[in-house]
Amino acid sequence: MKQQTSKNIIDDKELEKGYCLCIANAKSLIDEAEILKDKGFISRSYTLFQFAIEECGKSHIIFKAIIDYYNGTKIDDKYLYDNGFVDHLSKIKKSISSEFAAIMLFTENSSVQSEIFNRLINNLENVNQLNDFKNESLYTCFKNNKFINPNNLITIKMLLENENKAKFQLSVSKQIFYSLDTLKNAAAIFKEEMNDPIKLKKWQKKYDLLVDKTNK
Repeated sequence: MKQQTSKNIIDDKELEKGYCLCIANAKSLIDEAEILKDKGFISRSYTLFQFAIEECGKSHIIFKAIIDYYNGTKIDDKYLYDNGFVDHLSKIKKSISSEFAAIMLFTENSSVQSEIFNRLINNLENVNQLNDFKNESLYTCFKNNKFINPNNLITIKMLLENENKAKFQLSVSKQIFYSLDTLKNAAAIFKEEMNDPIKLKKWQKKYDLLVDKTNK
């Protein structure tokens, strides 16, 4: 893929618009996936739920962009490109890390943090498989020396798991986004956390684990 080199600066208002558009589109994809599910189109329903998950992932990338914007980073289309906004596999991986950071920032319950962290680690460990399943839910594939139709590959169990993930991602995306003023305050808190050696060490340990899983 050709590297993005444009330098069109994106302000907080446009980032907010982008976030809301991602959420609205994710909701629409889930609604359409449910229609296909009710009609018995299992593989295509699975596909749309996966698209909804990725759309929520894009919203997390924008969330990170807003926080970075308020901490002095210039946000442009290259920033979005570098953070995986247009690349499927990179988008999934980086959005998982961004989702974790957002949850840690807004959720004080340690048991909830631990549960979400374990789920994100599991997602990172299986990110290549998730992307493969998305493609295989659309196209006839060749696996283990055999041609396989999507309807013979995507199961009801896989569909229901993806449906739950999509709805959870949408719920998280809706809950972590506040007004721009609130996010501006959150950015200041995040920056303060990063300047605290004890808190930074705690964050760094968890982040290093995420990065290690991401790079596998």
